[in-house]
Amino acid sequence: MTDRSTTYSSAEARRFHERTTLRNWSDTPNLMHYAFLHMAEFFPHAVIHRSGPIMEVGQFPRADIAGFEVESSQGPEC
Repeated sequence: MTDRSTTYSSAEARRFHERTTLRNWSDTPNLMHYAFLHMAEFFPHAVIHRSGPIMEVGQFPRADIAGFEVESSQGPEC
């Protein structure tokens, strides 16, 4: 691979396409990485057009949960 983040040679791309399926795309980190970069080539998809203008959705944050403390693997966070 020439650049692990986004660039593959044509031979590498061909090999990924020959062995990647909907059943195995997440079996190895390399297959998953390639599949995420080229999702439209492996997963069914469609363009869905909206029927009108974008509607703003209000935000209603809950004050009662603002002070919850959460413990994670990185330590406590507020």
